[in-house]
Amino acid sequence: HVNEGLEADAAARYAEGGGIRRSNVGGFHSDEEVFSGSSSDWYGRLHNVLLEALRMLEPDPAAATSAQLARMRLTGWLNMSTSYAFNTLHDHGDAVWAAVYFVDAGKPVVVQEDESAAVFAGALLLKTQFEPWASRYGYLPITPRPGDLWIIPGYVPHAVLPRALPRANGEALPAEVEAEDNLRISVACNVKPYEVAKEGESTGALRVVRHLLK
Repeated sequence: HVNEGLEADAAARYAEGGGIRRSNVGGFHSDEEVFSGSSSDWYGRLHNVLLEALRMLEPDPAAATSAQLARMRLTGWLNMSTSYAFNTLHDHGDAVWAAVYFVDAGKPVVVQEDESAAVFAGALLLKTQFEPWASRYGYLPITPRPGDLWIIPGYVPHAVLPRALPRANGEALPAEVEAEDNLRISVACNVKPYEVAKEGESTGALRVVRHLLK
């Protein structure tokens, strides 16, 4: 029920132009904003959903209080990706949790002959480590489905794959692939303890990670 409003907010910001560059190559990345709890801001539609999800990550969800959640600082931004846009491999630094909420997956674009490429088109790609202290990695593709919320530890490397690649022979792609309004829209968030966000230290975040994951 929050998607229609978020789509409108994203479209308005995209039309204004601007945006910033982080891990994104192409597309639009809005400024990172602190979620103040106001329902009038664009993120107000999603704020309570995030808080409820964070409550479920507590060791004892039933005992998790608003005061505990209030100690966490939530920030976020809007991502709009055209068919060719992507995000390079990155993590979220000292964030305890990184979250992504899928608003719109965009029109499906698979221009390769191999239909299995649909699994990876526009996917959120998580880089996993098979065992500690070993350079053995795997990659988990997550298909963007509107309404899905994913929360991962902030240290987990991840990327976003493009939905289309130019054809090797230079042949033109279908018009819907090139369309500027064919956008993949998501909200990305960082969750940090307030003391880390204020002091810029990672020690507090590591303590919280150990507490939440034990």
